[in-house]
Amino acid sequence: MKQSSDTTMKEISEEFGKYPEIPESHMMQAIGIILNHFNTAKGSTIETAVQDFIKFYELAEGVEMKKIGE
Repeated sequence: MKQSSDTTMKEISEEFGKYPEIPESHMMQAIGIILNHFNTAKGSTIETAVQDFIKFYELAEGVEMKKIGE
């Protein structure tokens, strides 16, 4: 069963909330990338899609992101 987009957006927002350093300006781009990844990658979850975006973000920006609690 396919999740509703509202539920998916809520889950993405919650997962991104674990990485407070991400600028708001990057969020829409990130959400597009994550939704594309989530919809095309077998076995992908919201969490793994967000983690993949974080890896790309770190490489592009030359920073290291820390998840809340780490």
